[in-house]
Amino acid sequence: MGVSLPSGALIRVALGDGMSCSVGDIVVFRQDSSIVAHRALGHTRKHLITRGDARIAPDYPVAFSQVIGRVVGVLQSTKTTLSPPMLRRHWFTRLIDPLCISTTKFALWLSPSLSEQWVDLLTWMERVSPLVARIHRLK
Repeated sequence: MGVSLPSGALIRVALGDGMSCSVGDIVVFRQDSSIVAHRALGHTRKHLITRGDARIAPDYPVAFSQVIGRVVGVLQSTKTTLSPPMLRRHWFTRLIDPLCISTTKFALWLSPSLSEQWVDLLTWMERVSPLVARIHRLK
């Protein structure tokens, strides 16, 4: 999560499943053998669509059963601050966000494996696109 949650930051998590998470919350979930904290961008009946704040492509859809809870605070030295809001993103990223999220939801509605393939394609495009690299340098 980079700026919002620096690597190694201590966080306070309200335990719950995916049903208790709202769009914009930082959600903590299990992904393979790792614990991940990413922002919730949308949800379907059984899954959350998440993404790290520095990315354009979303993560693979997260089943509600994989969710541990949502971040309610970040521990900094001796005080706890509220979970940080998402930073303002580049205009191009704000323009394509709804497209990426809605197509991921639609692909998930059709088939979970199709949504994973779509996310793989978006991730590949994010890595090889010179425009995306330029946007990341502008931050």
